[in-house]
Amino acid sequence: MKRFVIVVISLILFTTTLWADIETTLYKTALDLATKPNNLFIEINNDIENTVPNFLSRRFQIHTSILWNLFTVGNGQLRYRINDESGFPEVTPGISGWYLWGLTFLPEEDFSAKVYGLSPFVTFGKSLERNVKFFIGSKYTYGKIDLNWKSTQDQDTSAVGMADDFGFDLSSLAGISSVYQDVGFYTGITYQRDSGREVSALIGYYPSWKKIYSKIQVSGSLFDYGMSLYPDSYMLLHLYLNLHINI
Repeated sequence: MKRFVIVVISLILFTTTLWADIETTLYKTALDLATKPNNLFIEINNDIENTVPNFLSRRFQIHTSILWNLFTVGNGQLRYRINDESGFPEVTPGISGWYLWGLTFLPEEDFSAKVYGLSPFVTFGKSLERNVKFFIGSKYTYGKIDLNWKSTQDQDTSAVGMADDFGFDLSSLAGISSVYQDVGFYTGITYQRDSGREVSALIGYYPSWKKIYSKIQVSGSLFDYGMSLYPDSYMLLHLYLNLHINI
Protein backbone atom coordinates (compact mmCIF):
# COMPACT_ATOMS: atom_id res chain seq x y z
CA MET A 1 0.00 0.00 0.00
CA LYS A 2 2.92 2.38 0.66
CA ARG A 3 4.04 1.90 -2.95
CA PHE A 4 0.51 2.63 -4.11
CA VAL A 5 0.50 5.91 -2.16
CA ILE A 6 3.87 6.92 -3.64
CA VAL A 7 2.67 6.13 -7.17
CA VAL A 8 -0.51 8.21 -6.75
CA ILE A 9 1.45 11.20 -5.40
CA SER A 10 3.90 10.94 -8.31
CA LEU A 11 1.05 10.83 -10.84
CA ILE A 12 -0.57 13.92 -9.31
CA LEU A 13 2.68 15.89 -9.53
CA PHE A 14 3.35 14.66 -13.09
CA THR A 15 -0.18 15.46 -14.31
CA THR A 16 -0.04 18.94 -12.82
CA THR A 17 3.34 19.65 -14.41
CA LEU A 18 2.12 18.58 -17.85
CA TRP A 19 -0.62 21.19 -17.61
CA ALA A 20 1.89 23.99 -17.16
CA ASP A 21 2.16 26.65 -19.84
CA ILE A 22 5.49 28.45 -19.68
CA GLU A 23 4.41 32.08 -19.86
CA THR A 24 6.55 33.81 -17.29
CA THR A 25 7.35 37.15 -18.86
CA LEU A 26 6.85 40.33 -16.90
CA TYR A 27 4.08 41.51 -19.19
CA LYS A 28 2.16 38.24 -18.83
CA THR A 29 2.46 38.47 -15.06
CA ALA A 30 1.09 42.02 -15.03
CA LEU A 31 -1.82 41.06 -17.26
CA ASP A 32 -2.61 38.05 -15.08
CA LEU A 33 -2.85 40.27 -12.03
CA ALA A 34 -5.03 42.84 -13.80
CA THR A 35 -7.27 40.60 -15.90
CA LYS A 36 -7.35 37.30 -13.95
CA PRO A 37 -8.08 38.14 -10.33
CA ASN A 38 -9.73 34.72 -10.08
CA ASN A 39 -6.22 33.30 -9.67
CA LEU A 40 -5.92 35.24 -6.42
CA PHE A 41 -9.27 33.98 -5.13
CA ILE A 42 -8.60 30.34 -5.99
CA GLU A 43 -5.05 30.21 -4.68
CA ILE A 44 -5.70 31.91 -1.34
CA ASN A 45 -8.72 29.68 -0.72
CA ASN A 46 -6.76 26.54 -1.58
CA ASP A 47 -3.81 27.52 0.61
CA ILE A 48 -5.85 28.28 3.74
CA GLU A 49 -8.31 25.40 3.61
CA ASN A 50 -7.93 21.75 4.51
CA THR A 51 -10.46 19.52 2.76
CA VAL A 52 -8.60 16.26 3.52
CA PRO A 53 -10.41 13.84 5.91
CA ASN A 54 -8.36 12.89 8.93
CA PHE A 55 -8.03 9.89 11.22
CA LEU A 56 -8.74 11.76 14.46
CA SER A 57 -11.75 10.86 16.58
CA ARG A 58 -12.70 14.50 17.23
CA ARG A 59 -15.23 15.84 14.78
CA PHE A 60 -14.92 19.64 14.89
CA GLN A 61 -11.86 21.52 13.62
CA ILE A 62 -10.79 25.16 13.35
CA HIS A 63 -8.05 26.13 10.86
CA THR A 64 -6.08 29.25 9.98
CA SER A 65 -3.12 29.88 7.68
CA ILE A 66 -0.16 31.34 9.56
CA LEU A 67 1.72 32.50 6.46
CA TRP A 68 -1.27 34.26 4.88
CA ASN A 69 -1.96 36.00 8.20
CA LEU A 70 1.60 37.32 8.09
CA PHE A 71 0.79 38.76 4.64
CA THR A 72 -2.20 40.62 6.17
CA VAL A 73 -4.78 38.17 4.83
CA GLY A 74 -7.00 37.34 7.79
CA ASN A 75 -8.44 33.86 7.30
CA GLY A 76 -10.10 30.90 8.93
CA GLN A 77 -11.90 27.63 8.33
CA LEU A 78 -14.51 25.62 10.21
CA ARG A 79 -15.36 22.01 9.43
CA TYR A 80 -17.32 19.21 11.05
CA ARG A 81 -17.32 15.47 10.37
CA ILE A 82 -20.96 14.41 10.41
CA ASN A 83 -20.56 10.64 10.63
CA ASP A 84 -18.06 7.83 10.99
CA GLU A 85 -17.76 5.13 8.38
CA SER A 86 -20.33 2.38 8.85
CA GLY A 87 -21.10 1.13 5.37
CA PHE A 88 -21.36 4.72 4.13
CA PRO A 89 -18.45 7.12 3.47
CA GLU A 90 -17.77 9.72 6.13
CA VAL A 91 -19.08 13.18 5.26
CA THR A 92 -17.22 16.37 6.24
CA PRO A 93 -18.71 19.75 5.30
CA GLY A 94 -16.93 23.00 6.04
CA ILE A 95 -16.42 26.61 5.07
CA SER A 96 -13.35 28.84 4.73
CA GLY A 97 -13.04 32.58 4.29
CA TRP A 98 -10.46 35.36 4.10
CA TYR A 99 -10.16 39.15 3.97
CA LEU A 100 -7.19 41.23 2.80
CA TRP A 101 -7.19 43.68 5.71
CA GLY A 102 -3.70 45.00 4.95
CA LEU A 103 -5.15 47.27 2.26
CA THR A 104 -6.85 49.35 4.96
CA PHE A 105 -3.47 50.93 5.77
CA LEU A 106 -3.36 52.68 2.39
CA PRO A 107 -4.44 56.36 2.33
CA GLU A 108 -8.18 56.50 1.72
CA GLU A 109 -7.94 59.81 -0.13
CA ASP A 110 -5.87 58.10 -2.85
CA PHE A 111 -6.98 54.51 -2.80
CA SER A 112 -9.91 52.31 -1.72
CA ALA A 113 -9.99 48.53 -1.75
CA LYS A 114 -12.00 45.51 -0.67
CA VAL A 115 -10.70 42.03 -1.42
CA TYR A 116 -12.20 38.93 0.19
CA GLY A 117 -13.32 35.37 -0.53
CA LEU A 118 -15.52 32.55 0.79
CA SER A 119 -15.58 28.83 0.00
CA PRO A 120 -17.99 26.20 1.41
CA PHE A 121 -17.11 22.58 0.65
CA VAL A 122 -18.05 18.97 1.35
CA THR A 123 -15.71 15.96 1.37
CA PHE A 124 -16.57 12.24 1.25
CA GLY A 125 -13.96 9.85 2.64
CA LYS A 126 -13.67 6.05 2.47
CA SER A 127 -11.03 3.84 4.08
CA LEU A 128 -9.09 1.56 1.72
CA GLU A 129 -7.08 0.09 4.58
CA ARG A 130 -6.74 0.84 8.27
CA ASN A 131 -4.34 3.72 7.64
CA VAL A 132 -5.27 4.78 4.08
CA LYS A 133 -8.29 6.84 2.99
CA PHE A 134 -9.55 7.81 -0.43
CA PHE A 135 -11.57 11.01 -0.66
CA ILE A 136 -13.50 13.07 -3.18
CA GLY A 137 -15.30 16.37 -2.81
CA SER A 138 -16.62 19.59 -4.24
CA LYS A 139 -16.54 23.25 -3.26
CA TYR A 140 -18.03 26.57 -4.28
CA THR A 141 -15.60 29.47 -4.43
CA TYR A 142 -16.70 33.09 -4.26
CA GLY A 143 -14.41 36.09 -4.34
CA LYS A 144 -14.70 39.85 -4.77
CA ILE A 145 -11.98 42.34 -5.65
CA ASP A 146 -12.70 46.06 -5.75
CA LEU A 147 -9.65 48.30 -6.20
CA ASN A 148 -10.02 51.99 -7.03
CA TRP A 149 -7.40 54.71 -7.15
CA LYS A 150 -8.67 58.26 -7.26
CA SER A 151 -6.26 59.68 -9.83
CA THR A 152 -3.79 58.36 -12.40
CA GLN A 153 -2.06 61.73 -12.98
CA ASP A 154 0.82 61.00 -10.64
CA GLN A 155 1.76 57.62 -12.10
CA ASP A 156 5.37 56.97 -12.98
CA THR A 157 5.75 58.05 -16.63
CA SER A 158 8.44 55.43 -17.25
CA ALA A 159 6.05 52.70 -16.12
CA VAL A 160 3.34 54.11 -18.36
CA GLY A 161 5.73 54.19 -21.30
CA MET A 162 6.82 50.60 -20.72
CA ALA A 163 3.19 49.49 -20.63
CA ASP A 164 2.48 51.43 -23.83
CA ASP A 165 5.23 49.46 -25.58
CA PHE A 166 3.11 46.37 -24.99
CA GLY A 167 -0.10 48.09 -26.06
CA PHE A 168 -1.47 48.40 -22.51
CA ASP A 169 -2.70 51.89 -21.59
CA LEU A 170 -1.91 52.14 -17.88
CA SER A 171 -3.09 55.75 -17.61
CA SER A 172 -6.64 54.74 -18.49
CA LEU A 173 -6.83 52.08 -15.78
CA ALA A 174 -8.93 53.57 -12.97
CA GLY A 175 -9.30 50.37 -10.96
CA ILE A 176 -10.19 46.71 -10.90
CA SER A 177 -13.62 45.42 -9.97
CA SER A 178 -14.49 41.78 -10.34
CA VAL A 179 -16.59 39.03 -8.77
CA TYR A 180 -15.45 35.45 -9.14
CA GLN A 181 -17.68 32.40 -8.69
CA ASP A 182 -16.95 28.80 -9.59
CA VAL A 183 -17.53 25.22 -8.51
CA GLY A 184 -14.44 23.05 -8.13
CA PHE A 185 -13.87 19.33 -7.69
CA TYR A 186 -11.01 17.47 -6.00
CA THR A 187 -9.89 13.96 -5.12
CA GLY A 188 -6.92 12.33 -3.44
CA ILE A 189 -5.60 9.98 -0.79
CA THR A 190 -4.31 10.37 2.75
CA TYR A 191 -2.00 8.01 4.60
CA GLN A 192 -1.43 7.83 8.37
CA ARG A 193 2.10 6.92 9.34
CA ASP A 194 3.00 4.91 12.45
CA SER A 195 4.09 8.16 14.11
CA GLY A 196 0.53 9.49 13.79
CA ARG A 197 1.37 12.09 11.15
CA GLU A 198 -0.78 12.10 8.04
CA VAL A 199 0.58 12.53 4.51
CA SER A 200 -1.92 13.45 1.83
CA ALA A 201 -2.02 14.34 -1.84
CA LEU A 202 -4.88 15.77 -3.84
CA ILE A 203 -5.59 17.11 -7.29
CA GLY A 204 -8.40 19.54 -8.10
CA TYR A 205 -10.02 21.19 -11.09
CA TYR A 206 -12.20 24.24 -11.79
CA PRO A 207 -14.14 23.54 -15.02
CA SER A 208 -15.28 27.09 -15.77
CA TRP A 209 -11.74 28.46 -15.81
CA LYS A 210 -10.05 25.19 -16.83
CA LYS A 211 -7.70 25.58 -13.87
CA ILE A 212 -5.94 22.59 -12.33
CA TYR A 213 -4.05 22.49 -9.03
CA SER A 214 -2.54 19.96 -6.65
CA LYS A 215 -1.41 19.81 -3.03
CA ILE A 216 1.01 17.70 -1.02
CA GLN A 217 0.46 18.01 2.73
CA VAL A 218 1.77 16.68 6.04
CA SER A 219 -0.49 17.02 9.09
CA GLY A 220 0.44 16.68 12.74
CA SER A 221 -1.47 17.17 15.97
CA LEU A 222 -1.37 20.98 15.64
CA PHE A 223 -0.02 22.02 12.23
CA ASP A 224 -0.51 21.30 8.54
CA TYR A 225 2.34 22.16 6.19
CA GLY A 226 2.98 21.46 2.54
CA MET A 227 2.93 22.95 -0.92
CA SER A 228 0.35 23.85 -3.54
CA LEU A 229 1.09 23.75 -7.28
CA TYR A 230 -0.65 26.06 -9.80
CA PRO A 231 0.77 25.38 -13.29
CA ASP A 232 -1.01 28.22 -15.11
CA SER A 233 -0.41 30.85 -12.41
CA TYR A 234 2.18 33.61 -12.12
CA MET A 235 3.34 31.82 -8.93
CA LEU A 236 3.77 28.13 -9.73
CA LEU A 237 4.55 26.96 -6.18
CA HIS A 238 3.03 28.06 -2.86
CA LEU A 239 4.37 26.84 0.49
CA TYR A 240 1.94 26.97 3.40
CA LEU A 241 1.84 26.48 7.15
CA ASN A 242 -1.58 26.18 8.81
CA LEU A 243 -2.64 25.86 12.42
CA HIS A 244 -5.56 23.61 13.34
CA ILE A 245 -7.37 23.00 16.63
CA ASN A 246 -9.47 19.88 17.20
CA ILE A 247 -12.49 20.09 19.47
